[in-house]
Amino acid sequence: MNAGTPQTRDYPGTGAWTTWMNDTFTVPLNAGANLLRVAATSANGNPNLDYIEVEQGELS
Repeated sequence: MNAGTPQTRDYPGTGAWTTWMNDTFTVPLNAGANLLRVAATSANGNPNLDYIEVEQGELS
C-alpha cells in the first residue's frame, strides 16, 4: 500500500509454537495513518502475527 510494491514472503513451519521467526521489511510510510496488510496465500489459514514494530529510518 502507500504506493509501495507488495511484498510476498514464504515461511516454512517452525515445528512448535515456542519456536519464533523474525523478519524485517522496509516499506514507505505516509504521515498519519498507514495500512499494513498481512494475508495468507494458501488454504492453510491466516498468518499468525503476534507483534509489529514500526521504526522511522533516516529521511533523505
